[in-house]
Amino acid sequence: MPSLWNEAFGRVVIEAFSFGIPVICSNKGALPELIEQDRTGWVYDSDNAAQLRKTVEYVINKPEIVSQMSGACIEQAGQFAADVITEKYIEVFSRVQGK
Repeated sequence: MPSLWNEAFGRVVIEAFSFGIPVICSNKGALPELIEQDRTGWVYDSDNAAQLRKTVEYVINKPEIVSQMSGACIEQAGQFAADVITEKYIEVFSRVQGK
């Protein structure tokens, strides 16, 4: 996800995680908050093309790393499942209402 824009929330990151695919993303906006470095993906400095290249080459040269990280990605995606998010909203609304 090599965005140059300050993404508020990179849903595409969660979608990749749901398929067990780690993500390489830029350090713009909220994207880095979704990534656990070397567990669910990698964050690179969007002003540093060499760093992006190095990270892509690392993944290409170590394809087994994707398989090793797959479970953590799926687990991370689960935190954003519709039923989980709905329950979190209900908890917030209940607290606001004083219940």
